[in-house]
Amino acid sequence: MQEILGDIKPEAAYFMLDGGQRTIFLVVEVSEASRLPAIAEPLWLALEANVEFIPAMSEKGFAKAAQHIERAAKKY
Repeated sequence: MQEILGDIKPEAAYFMLDGGQRTIFLVVEVSEASRLPAIAEPLWLALEANVEFIPAMSEKGFAKAAQHIERAAKKY
């Protein structure tokens, strides 16, 4: 696990139970979608883990996205 986390380099790692399953929540900065396999593959291969990505953004990123949100709200 330490080697995998060393390769992924998460900003934070939280270990817990979720739905009765051992669960790890990793906070990872992903600047390009092409980096996703580098995060998921070690977990799939070494741990046979289920991997789910949940996108999130910082307050700064959300402020940059506001114009796109407003445009979509007006259009749709």
